[in-house]
Amino acid sequence: MALRFPNHRRGPLLWGRLNFSRKQGDRVDLSEIGGDRDASGVQELLWVGREPEFSGTGEVSFDSSRSLLKINLDVDPAAEMRIDFDGQDVCGARDLIF
Repeated sequence: MALRFPNHRRGPLLWGRLNFSRKQGDRVDLSEIGGDRDASGVQELLWVGREPEFSGTGEVSFDSSRSLLKINLDVDPAAEMRIDFDGQDVCGARDLIF
């Protein structure tokens, strides 16, 4: 499974709940998301790990307490995109395509 996201420029987006299975080869494809929503083109995203607060644009982290993959596309600490893994504590860098 690979998920594709539109070039999202509005407020927070909750994509929905996923039936994610690493055993079935599922991965989340973030390769077409620009890491800075104020810049043109596609800038790289950066995996910053599990639980950290965002410190800059283009950062991706996983909140294991809420089972959310979070993506920050600007300079504030709030995520512009979130993906709900429906209670699963399974997401790490190896599950993502940048």
